[in-house]
Amino acid sequence: MPEAYVIGPEVAAITAVLLGNYPFSYLTNVPIDYMLMVTAVAMIANSGYNYFKSNLNKLQLNG
Repeated sequence: MPEAYVIGPEVAAITAVLLGNYPFSYLTNVPIDYMLMVTAVAMIANSGYNYFKSNLNKLQLNG
């Protein structure tokens, strides 16, 4: 997954948390800000894993 797609959920999650789940709290009792944050963290973790997996062969351990 390109890293550019990870930025969108990050921005949405941070905005929802800073606004106190403002627009969503009038529509539903579901914690949309929490769900967005969990989604963003999962995408960041996946992106980090893919980064290390693809660059592991370039890592030189001299020991």
